Amino acid sequence: MNYVPEFEIMVSCIFMAYLAWVSWQDYREMQVVRYSHGLGLLAIVLGVFLQKAYIWNRGNEYFLAFLVLLLTQSASHWLKLYGLADAIVFFLCGLFFLVQGGTEVYLLAYVMLQAISGGLLFVVQTVKRNRKGLNLKHAVPYIPYIYFAFILTNVVL
Repeated sequence: MNYVPEFEIMVSCIFMAYLAWVSWQDYREMQVVRYSHGLGLLAIVLGVFLQKAYIWNRGNEYFLAFLVLLLTQSASHWLKLYGLADAIVFFLCGLFFLVQGGTEVYLLAYVMLQAISGGLLFVVQTVKRNRKGLNLKHAVPYIPYIYFAFILTNVVL
């Protein structure tokens, strides 16, 4: 018997629980406890274990995709575009897309995730009149926007 589809659903559920947990932390306290990211990392490791044969055959593609993802989020954090927790969540979402969708889908999903979450933040904060130019007047939790954008991205793809 092949139980891989059931385990892939379980991995997706673990990752969604991780995103819900860090979204709640960010919404409630405007900070995320560092060890909370372990649940998302667990889901990714389980996904890699399930896809190990496919990943092993395309190792160079996965390695380059991982480097692009790492450099993108590192640069985003260093340039103060996102906070550290936001950058980690974006990084783990990108890894999740890479493991679940393969190298063909991950970049499109990753770009869609960033565009949708940024667009949602822009629209909601404009309606709430919390913008001054392109900046926010008051800091707001960003991970709930990433969570909602992640759901929309998975629905589209």
